[in-house]
Amino acid sequence: MLVQLYAVLAAVISAAVGTVVILAIVRAVFGARARIADEMIGLDLSEHGEEAYFGGEAALGVLVGAERDRGRRPGAS
Repeated sequence: MLVQLYAVLAAVISAAVGTVVILAIVRAVFGARARIADEMIGLDLSEHGEEAYFGGEAALGVLVGAERDRGRRPGAS
């Protein structure tokens, strides 16, 4: 039983150390965070030009398209 506990602890520690090493490499090469402007408009839109949600409302709750022109919230009757 004690051997299994040591094995589990070794696995958890090695996974944690490996994760920290990989994150350090990614931060050094690419940066680990998107720009604030890209986050505000939505990473789906800024990265590949598509919207993730097609309900007529953007990520910030801004009305878009025909719903905005009619002056009402999407889906409202």
